[in-house]
Amino acid sequence: MDHKARYQKQNHELLRFFAGHLAVGLIAGEGLLLGLLVLDVGGLRSIIWASSDKVVALGLLIVFFAITFGSLAMGTGIMGLRNRNEEDKQRQKIKSDHIE
Repeated sequence: MDHKARYQKQNHELLRFFAGHLAVGLIAGEGLLLGLLVLDVGGLRSIIWASSDKVVALGLLIVFFAITFGSLAMGTGIMGLRNRNEEDKQRQKIKSDHIE
């Protein structure tokens, strides 16, 4: 495999990695927001429904929960890459020891 093809493959794997973590973060954030609204924690749902700008309030909450939890999940994934690489090296070493 030439250098350009390997580079493109690594980029696709990295984008897939980020997209997966982003999706998990978005689902978690929006799920938490839904739970807060359903349970009316701190009167949040009541305040929003009493507001004249319900759409703006809900829109801002949805966007900022998505940004916050999406970023959190992606950051957690990035920080876990080092441990994941070390574990892969350990597994590879164990496999090579069994082969010899």
